[in-house]
This record gives sequence, structure tokens and C-alpha cells, in this order.
Amino acid sequence: MNSIDEIHTVFPGFGFRLVNDRLRKRYNIKIGLKRTSSLMEKMKIKIPSKQNVGVASGYLLNDITIDHPNHVWSIDISYIGMVDRFSYLVAIIDWYSRYVVGWQLAPTLHLHNVIETIEKTLNEYGIPEIINCDNGHQFTSNAYKRLLTENGRLDSFC
Repeated sequence: MNSIDEIHTVFPGFGFRLVNDRLRKRYNIKIGLKRTSSLMEKMKIKIPSKQNVGVASGYLLNDITIDHPNHVWSIDISYIGMVDRFSYLVAIIDWYSRYVVGWQLAPTLHLHNVIETIEKTLNEYGIPEIINCDNGHQFTSNAYKRLLTENGRLDSFC
């Protein structure tokens, strides 16, 4: 899993086949495709399918000029490899200032960590015009959508 983490950090777009190929050829690890795929799934590494390329959230913001703070925020989750486990970092970044306006480090990848982080950030910095995110299950959940709706953010690009 540490080797997979290293590969994914350098090549975040690699699917399980390319990760498996690199594990076998560069790391001399004898591992099958199925095992590589299941480990990546366990690590919550998901690569968008080719049919979804071009529909990514960043593409929807191409024609927008970001010209002031609280115009566009991005929220995402990254995993951090620890010695014996993974921790998950929920981070919210203001695109204009490039400032991290909210974050939380959590031992699990649960929805409530995302909700807590965004609630705390909204209370501290106000409501942005647009919130940009990927299509992860936390950001497509009813609880996340309800939170955005309650705060007037129906124009979230997720």
C-alpha cells in the first residue's frame, strides 16, 4: 500500500493497470491486477472513467473569471499515509487568494467530517458564490446537498 501511495502521489491519473505495471516493473513487487485493484479500492483511490473525462468540475469553471475572495472555493479530500494507517484531510481552498480557509484531519472518511469542515468554514468566512468539488460520494450525498441548499449554494459545481 505504501508503494501504491507513492505511485499515486506522482501519477494521480494512473488506474489500477498502470499502478500494477509500475509495481511489477519498477518496484519488483509480484502482485496481480485484482489485488492491486482491491488495495486501491481499500485506499479509496478512484480514477474517473474515460467516459467522464471532460465533465470534471474544473471544466465547468473555464469561462469564469475569479476576481475576488469568496468567489470560488474548492473542497476535496486527500488521504495521508501514516505508519500503520491512513488519515483523511478535508481541505477548502479559496481560489482567488489561494488560501486554505478550512480543513480537518480525520481518522475516517466519513461524511460528517466534510459537513463539520464546511459548516465551520461557512461560519468563519461567510458564503462563497460557488463551491467546486469532485463527484465523490461525500459531495453527492443528500446531507451535503441539503447543507449547500440551506446556505443558498445551489450553484455548486460538483
